[in-house]
Amino acid sequence: MRRTQASLVLPLQIYGPDRYAVRQAMVLTPVRYLQAVAPAAFALALDASVALALVLSSAVCLAMLPLNRPSGVRPWHVGS
Repeated sequence: MRRTQASLVLPLQIYGPDRYAVRQAMVLTPVRYLQAVAPAAFALALDASVALALVLSSAVCLAMLPLNRPSGVRPWHVGS
């Protein structure tokens, strides 16, 4: 799993060092379970119907699309 600087430091700044590990575990544990179940769920959908697997895959992609949009925050550029 790729961890970014913000995913590591931001919760520490918001919640403080006490219970940081517990809070990170509470946030990341459901994601790990979903990542473990996803291949089997897609295989079952593909086994049931190719069209169903295509619809589910498209729905996940469309649901994730707004998360990849730029937030309006300008990146920091060297020399400007």
